[in-house]
Amino acid sequence: MKDFLPYRFGCVPVHSSKNRNKLTIQSFKGFPVRVQTSTRRRKTITIKVLETEIVVQAPHTASTEEIEKALQKHNNWILSAIEERQSSQHGSEAQDDDGWRRHLLYQGNPLVLNLHRRDSFRNASMKYDGHRLHISVPQSSEHELKLYVTEWFKYEARERLPHRVESWAKRLGASYAKIRIKDVSSRWGSCSTKGNLNFNWRLICAPESVQDYVVVHELCHLWEMNHSKRFWTLVSQALPEYKAAQTWLKIHGKSLYF
Repeated sequence: MKDFLPYRFGCVPVHSSKNRNKLTIQSFKGFPVRVQTSTRRRKTITIKVLETEIVVQAPHTASTEEIEKALQKHNNWILSAIEERQSSQHGSEAQDDDGWRRHLLYQGNPLVLNLHRRDSFRNASMKYDGHRLHISVPQSSEHELKLYVTEWFKYEARERLPHRVESWAKRLGASYAKIRIKDVSSRWGSCSTKGNLNFNWRLICAPESVQDYVVVHELCHLWEMNHSKRFWTLVSQALPEYKAAQTWLKIHGKSLYF
């Protein structure tokens, strides 16, 4: 069954001598988008959510403003469709032992694993070169390899996230008690009434802007232990574009659990 769903983004028309009825859009919420217009008697604007892109079909007389206006009101609908596609994709890969490797992210960028087999653990190591994670270990199963990679992510989270929290706390004038990096299944972060801040180690996989949002979110709870209008005002004052980070987590958050 095909998904014909709406979305919200800015359209950029690209004209060529070969095809003047085609509009190309770079992306929507991090997902590739392509807009096509037709000279046929099409009267409606539709969207197909495919495996690798979103295809928008519209009448050739439709303007950018008309496309945006028609699709903005159903923003949540397309986000749900993307989530459903990704959930289905990850589910089908569960039967593939090494499928988990294909979607690894580190600070929002694709992470490639480069395996170097060793005879023993004496010279075992894990080094990141900015794109690849070089893993030098003895012959291991996929399960063992996943454990090695997970421990590396946890180490990076413990090294990097506290510095991000400290930096934002100084900027906001916030005072917290302790920071803990934890393995949790339902939250990206939390703040206790004692001022203790907890963060999911998987945040290190997300873009730095998303990490900033979660950190700021929890720091603002030091003043407002709720999600009231006053709370969101504090968040927006620190991060005016925080909703983009919320959307990223909604779309890509599940993929960080491998």
